[in-house]
Amino acid sequence: AAGKTSEAVASWRAALAGTEAIVAAEPGNAAARWELAVLQWRLASAGDQPVERYRAVVATLREQAAQRKLSADQAKWLPLAERELVKAQGR
Repeated sequence: AAGKTSEAVASWRAALAGTEAIVAAEPGNAAARWELAVLQWRLASAGDQPVERYRAVVATLREQAAQRKLSADQAKWLPLAERELVKAQGR
């Protein structure tokens, strides 16, 4: 199981790097920003720098919410991300 997790983490990190490049080139790309949050969440859930990653998820979702760029379903993830951040900070 640890091998699969490390493979997943490596894959998510690679995808994150690509998505970060897209966001840097297209700051207004809401789909890329959502993907950025999803990848950060996956990495945090796998134990890869969870506090920093959940902090990034919360920041991204708050920013997107303030700009009204989240769907109703996506907006539901913000309070969950905030709870996960609090839990990660308590570890």
